[in-house]
Amino acid sequence: MNWRSISFLPSLDGHVPQSAGLYAILRAERVQGLPVAWDIDYVGKSVNLRRRFREHAAPWRERSRTIRQGRIYREEGWEFWFKVVGAEDLDKGEQELIRRIKPRANVLLYGANT
Repeated sequence: MNWRSISFLPSLDGHVPQSAGLYAILRAERVQGLPVAWDIDYVGKSVNLRRRFREHAAPWRERSRTIRQGRIYREEGWEFWFKVVGAEDLDKGEQELIRRIKPRANVLLYGANT
């Protein structure tokens, strides 16, 4: 499955599958609806993307202090991008995204200094 995106609003949780996958929370600059630049604040993995979306989309459910106190809840325009992948590929996929993107809200930066 390819990457899909939705607005970062709790009411849209039904658009996120209850499948394992990778996700990113980002703001995208768009030209005629097409993302031409983006600022990725966080990437992660989950065995249930819908449950994780619900946790991130509501500040009172957010477990990460870094995210809860960050820009995501203070600024508008954030999007939730997700991709369904097999549970066996979650760790490797998340590590690659974090290592290559270095999102500001991720605490672990796998190999960021290499």
